[in-house]
Formats: sequence, structure tokens, C-alpha cells
Amino acid sequence: HIQGVPRLPPQSGSPCIQSMAIRANPRMLGSACIRFAILVGLSLLVVHGQTTSSTGEQVGASLDKLAESAGAVCPRALVMQHDHSLLAVSRGTVTRQGGGAKSEHARLGVLSDLAQPQENLGHVLVAVQKLAQGVTNGTEQLSDATREALAGIGEEMQAIIAATNVSHQEDQGEVDRARDAFLDCVTGEGGESNVSVVVATQEQEHASCRREEAELSRNMSTACAAYAATVAVPGAPTCMLTLSGAQNDTQAEHLESCLELIAAWLTPYQARVAETKAACNAIKERHQDQTQGCNILQRGYEDSFCDYRRELTGACSRYDSCFSSREVEQRSVQEKVQVTEASRKAQFVAAKHIQCYLAVINGDAEARQGLLGNCTSLEVATLHLDVMYHDTPEATECDVSLVNTYPCQQPWLTEHYESQSWFADARTAACSPCKDTTSQEPATTTEPAAALGTTASAATTAAAVTTVAPMPSSAELPLRRQAFDEGKLILNYYTGEPRPSLVTFSEEGGAAGFTQTDRFLAWGFTAAAWAEAGLSDWNGNWTVQVHFMFTSDTTWNEGFYFGLDDDTNCGQSSGQVVAIFGVDGRGAQHPGGVNGQLSTSSSHAEIAESLKQRDLPMYWEVSHVAGGGVTFKLFKEATDELLLQAVTSGDHETVTFRDAPIVPIKIYLNSMVPTVFSSVKVQEPVLAADTSSGFAKPSCICSMPATSAGGETACLPWQRGSMSAAH
Repeated sequence: HIQGVPRLPPQSGSPCIQSMAIRANPRMLGSACIRFAILVGLSLLVVHGQTTSSTGEQVGASLDKLAESAGAVCPRALVMQHDHSLLAVSRGTVTRQGGGAKSEHARLGVLSDLAQPQENLGHVLVAVQKLAQGVTNGTEQLSDATREALAGIGEEMQAIIAATNVSHQEDQGEVDRARDAFLDCVTGEGGESNVSVVVATQEQEHASCRREEAELSRNMSTACAAYAATVAVPGAPTCMLTLSGAQNDTQAEHLESCLELIAAWLTPYQARVAETKAACNAIKERHQDQTQGCNILQRGYEDSFCDYRRELTGACSRYDSCFSSREVEQRSVQEKVQVTEASRKAQFVAAKHIQCYLAVINGDAEARQGLLGNCTSLEVATLHLDVMYHDTPEATECDVSLVNTYPCQQPWLTEHYESQSWFADARTAACSPCKDTTSQEPATTTEPAAALGTTASAATTAAAVTTVAPMPSSAELPLRRQAFDEGKLILNYYTGEPRPSLVTFSEEGGAAGFTQTDRFLAWGFTAAAWAEAGLSDWNGNWTVQVHFMFTSDTTWNEGFYFGLDDDTNCGQSSGQVVAIFGVDGRGAQHPGGVNGQLSTSSSHAEIAESLKQRDLPMYWEVSHVAGGGVTFKLFKEATDELLLQAVTSGDHETVTFRDAPIVPIKIYLNSMVPTVFSSVKVQEPVLAADTSSGFAKPSCICSMPATSAGGETACLPWQRGSMSAAH
């Protein structure tokens, strides 16, 4: 039911009403006028339905009532259109009696099509064209109601033409805004350009400082060489070599003569020694101050370069994202506008033709034939309704080539430091890596011990430099339940049978890792899993990390076991080489009767103290050098502080894996539970062999000037970054 309208019989065409309401065009008419579309449908129903004159009068009165109540919210042209229909209907013109009445009803029914101008304006055009032809041929006569309705159609056509111009301008505006939206995307011309100026300035300041340092270094070498030469060759009188007490007058004369020579030599020599020493020390102090100042400038320059790299790459990434989204948005807008543009032009052409035929109907009788011919051949221009579409602009190239390499990468060090003229006499300090690339380590240089009176920097003008390259990003193994299900992760009881119930996986929110919650777990990854992470040559150079943490509830028992070259049925003490780091005073050892020990400078108590730390994330770094042994290092995760270190020794000074180890590295913790294992990673080897310098694998570093209490040379265990000028 429509309020105020009586129910009509089923055969009265209700599907037509429904179709008319659904197809009403809210863009042209407004959503508030949808019920007027229904009224138009009702008028069409009355015109074409099986009704009587009295039914038509009743429905017409009801439609008048509805139009009166809703006319305040509908466009004027549509209300007028309904007024014409309702006027004809309410006056009882709706009837099925007589052919003339049928023709009149058909004409008025055309008005209902105006509720869907995009789809049915063509229907209106056909009806008006036929009416114009009939009027011209004299076969049609127009009543006053029809003339009034046609006048409403003319006003509606003018409204449609005006609406096409408005909607055309709106669509052109949408297309232009989609083009202008690209201007919101900026490449890298903002604050980062100011940072680049700062970086360039700081690089120049640092280079200028190093040039002064190099000059001071050379002058220091000269001054301290003069001092060294002065004390190396005193030029004392030769009589001093045989000077002894006088036993007679002759010897007394010789003694007195020698003393005179000594006196003549000593005073100026003392002055010369003091002078050259003072000159050497003074320039040493100046050189030291200069070096410290240059090191500060170096750190500032490296930090600023990292800031510039971060801002530039961030700006370029934001620009790429912005440009891509604007490109998608422009494509979507233009595709939609193309559809509405075609529809708008079709409406405009139809409205112009309808106006032409209305002019025929309303024109003088003698001129109608000519006007009708003009309408038939009328070509309506729609160029003014063409939408100007825009090509997608060329994306601005965001140049990040200047920051492709950055502090602590070897190419960057070569370009900005080592290739500079000052570098031979003014070596840089340890590099400060960018914070967003913390996986790399600062490159360090080694220098021979300084000669007497010189600094290490001055003594290495022609010395070879050994550089430890930054370590690349690691590859992580899948410490997840799925890895166990796929047979890549072994979780065994100490006797060798699988028992995944000993752990709880921590995979909430995508996090990897597991917690050993029960005793006697032996676990490790298969060789196939390691190969997927990039490690397949177990007899070559490699380094892996195992990150873990003892909790506040962890109990201490025995120690931390490693088993090397093991099988899938690995247990407590299985493996070709087994190493234990004890928490109960046993230190570091090979258990089970294996011939050999782990070599370490840490005492048993120190090993236990290093391990027995609760709620402290730590990691083991296990590495192998081709033709050598396996080194175990324990680090604090937050600071990379080395806590302890040991290397296989004795019969296992060289560790050789089988060609196809099934479980290359096994871990066993006995009863130290709960323990959290967060990740397992593969890294590049700590130090590859350097055959050019004859330096392959150091087992220790010897500090020549420093000696132990017993007078022997003091040697320190090798660790990354531990070399200095004295080694």
C-alpha cells in the first residue's frame, strides 16, 4: 500500500510500479523524490491498467493528495510533470472507453518515462516524434490537457539540458582534481635536502681536520725521529769507554783531559736531548688533541649521513606509495566519468530532438512539414560536453644513489676515507654504523707496534691494513611447530625418541620460538633446514647464533650441552663432538670419555657465573673455520658483551663434519627449565682466511709490549674487533 492510495486489483500492473521506482535516477532527481517516481508509475498503471472512470477519479484524487504533501521536497520540473499527469487523471480523463481516449491516455503515459531520463528518455523521444508526425499529417488533435502536459515536457527538457551542463562541469572538476592530486606527492625536496647540506659540510670539516692531523703526524714523525736519533747516537767522547781511575800522573792527566771533553760534550748534549724530547712531546700532544677532535667530527659526520639516508629513503618510499595510490584513484575516476559522459551526451541529444519536435507541434500548420524535416536531419553538437581527460604524469625519479652505500660498508669507507690523501697519516676511528643497519659491525683496522718515540699512526705509512668487513644480515631458521611437523626440527627425549610435549611454541601474533617446559630435551635442526637458510658446507667457514633466555623460575642443573655432527635420534650425549658448559663447577669440557678439552681462559666458576643469569636475553655464537676447530662464544643480547669463549682443542683442534650431517648442531639442557629459545640464525663467518697477508686463523693475539708476570708474552683469545696497534 501507498498511504492514501487504495489497493488496486492484481492485474493492474504492480510490477511496472516496482520497476519504475527502482529505476528512478537519484543523481538527476534526488533521493527525496523516489516516492514521486512511484506516483509516476501509478499514473502509468492507471493509464494502462484495467480501471473504470470512477476508479481513475478516485486514484487521481489520492495522487493529488500525495503530490500536495510531498511537493515541497521535489524539484520543480518533476512536480510540474506530476501536476500535468495528475490533472489529467483527476479530471476523469483516464478511461478505456473510445479510441480517442486511448490515444490521449497514451500521450499522458509518456510523462512517466521522465522519472528515468537516462534509460527512458528515448521512449519519450519516440512518442513525441510520433505525435509531431500525427499533428503534421492532421491525424492527431491535441486537447488542452495534452497541450498543458507538452508544455511541462518542454520545461523538463530545458531542465535536463541545464543539468547536463552542470553535471559536465562537476565531472570535469573530478577529473581535474584527480590530476592535481599528484601534486600532493613530494619526492625528496623537503627537510632531507637541508640534511644533505649539513652532511656535505661535515664531510668537508672532517676531511680538513684529518689533513691537519696528517700534517701533524708527519711533523711528529720528524720531531720524534730527531729525538730518537739524538738518544740513539749520543756522540760522547771515546775516552769515556775506557775511563777509569788514575794510578799515576800520566793517567791523571788523561783523566782530567777526558773530563774536560766530557764537560764540553755533556752540557750541549743534555740541552739537545731536552730540546728534541720537548719538541717530540709537544707535537705528540697536539697530534693527540687533533686526533680526538677529528674523531668527534667523524662520528658526527657518520651519524648525519645515516640521518640523511634514513630521511631520503623514507621520503622516496612515501612518494612511491603516494604516486601509486593517486594513479589508481585517477584511473578509477576517469573510468566512472567516461560512463556518465556517454550517458549525459545521449540525454542531451534526446532532449534537443524532443525540443525540436515540440516546436513542430506548437508551430504554425504551414511550417510544420519543414520543421519536421529539420528535426529528422538534426545533428546535435556535443563538443561542449566533452570531458578533457589527463594522462598520468611522469613519476619523478627519486635518486637514492648517493646513499646506496653508507657508513661502515667497505665501499663507503673506501670512497670517503681510505682513498683520501690524508688517510695514510691520519687513520680514522672505528666506524659508527647506522641504527637501522645494526646487523653490520664497524670495520676495524690493525696497525703494527709503534717504534720508539712514534705513534702507531706514524709508523704505518707503508703498512698493510687488514679490514674485517661488516657482517651481513642473518638468515633465520623456522623455530615453529610447523618445522617439527615437516621433519625439519628435531625435538627428542634424552633417550632419542621424539617428544614435542617437552616444549610450548610461542606463535601468538606471528612470533617464533618455543619454551622448554620439561626436562631432558635434545633438539636441533636437520641439515636440510640449515641448507634452506643458506648453510650447507659444514666443513667451510660458518657462524650461527642461538638466542635464548633463562627465566626467573629456571632451575640450575649440570650445564649447556652442544652436540656436533649428530643424528635424528640425538639424545643427551650423542654427536661426534660434545661440549658442556657447566653451571655446577665442571667448567667447559668434552664429556663421555672424549679425548680432548675445550680451551678457554675462563675458570669453572666464571663459566657458571656467566651462564647463571635469569631474565637476561643471551645468545651463543658458534663458528667454524675451514681446516680448524669450532669456537663457542656467549654474548649478552642487548650490548653484545662477550661473557665467555672456548674453542675445541686436543683431538678436536680440527673438527671435520660428515659429508651429509643429519643434525649438524644439537642442544641439550637436562633439567634447566623453563628456558626460552627465541631464534636460530645463520651468519657469515667471523673471519675468512687472508692468504695475501699470510694470516689465516689466529688462535690468540699476542701483545708484544705487554708481558705476563712470568715475563712471557701475554696472549689473548681471538675475538672479533679485538686487534689494536699493540697486537
